[in-house]
Parts: sequence; C-alpha cells; structure tokens
Amino acid sequence: MEKSALLEKIALFPITVRGLSEDLRGGAYRSAFRGNGIEFDEVREYRRGDDIRSIDRNVSARFGRPFVKRYREEREVSMCVVLDGSLSMMEQGGASFSLADKALIAFSLLGFSAEKAGQRFGAVFFDGAVRSVWPCRQGLSHVFSMVDAAFTMYQAAGRAAIDAVRGAAHSAAPGMPRVRRSKGGGGNSF
Repeated sequence: MEKSALLEKIALFPITVRGLSEDLRGGAYRSAFRGNGIEFDEVREYRRGDDIRSIDRNVSARFGRPFVKRYREEREVSMCVVLDGSLSMMEQGGASFSLADKALIAFSLLGFSAEKAGQRFGAVFFDGAVRSVWPCRQGLSHVFSMVDAAFTMYQAAGRAAIDAVRGAAHSAAPGMPRVRRSKGGGGNSF
C-alpha cells in the first residue's frame, strides 16, 4: 500500500475513532486497587446503604448529620501493540490488501483512538527479533511517528522479500539474466 493510500484510509477514521475512544474512556477496567479508590472526589450526605466506614467524622460533627467521603479510581490505561513485520505479513489477506496493510490500518486506528481518549500508546515492532520499542506516551505526534515507523518497517519487509526472490532465482539459475523489479503494472522485466 502506498503512503498516500494509507493516509486516505486514515482520513476515514474520525467517525470510527470517536466511538472507539468513548469505549476506551468509560470502559470496563478491572481495578488493581481495592477499597475506596485512590482519588478524593466529594463529600456528600449519608444515604441509606452507604458503607458506614466511609463516614467523614469531622464534617458530620460540624453539620450534625452524617456525611460520607466519596473516592474515584484513576482511569489511565496504557496500550501497547506488538506489530509483526516479518515476510509472512506480505501475503495477500484477501481482496487487494496484504496482511501488512490490514495490520497497519488496525494499528493506526488503535493509535488514534487511544490518543483521542487521552490514553498512552506504545508499540513493539519485530520480525523474528525485536526491531524497535516505542514506549507508551501520549500525543498525536507520537502516534504519527509510530505509524510512520510501522509503514517504513513494512516497506523494508517488502524489499527484503524481493531481495530474497532475486537471490533464490540467481542461485537456481546462475546463468540466467538478473531479475529486476518492474514499477509498471506489466510483468517482470529481465
């Protein structure tokens, strides 16, 4: 996929990103904290069914009726995506998109959704070995940098596949002319 085609696909994301980012923001997070939470939210009047351990004795004494302290959990989530840049991703995954194209589009969607939700986003790129690690950070420029690096990784994997074919063709028939990559829509040129 060309970079301009990828950017056209990403331009369609705002509608999808808005819904996905809302899901990320108010999602079903499982808290690592037990008890009342970690951040003070408010003091409100006691209601039937409230935990009596949360009664604020100072405010209750001042006003002559029971008040409880309310806490809320901090909802900051880091998203780290592991992206495969191996040659197997160059296979056609149906229609006209390779598996790499689909992975790049999904990676972009996740990155922009996380950014829109105010979450941190990072990635690990590998192709048999870890090639680069992007720590989880916030910001649109960080997401754009990672998408660009992922695009570059897949371009390099495509070039590596072509080089592997060239090497195999040359070793199979050493006397044959070298295979060159054709830029046009026609067949290979020799």
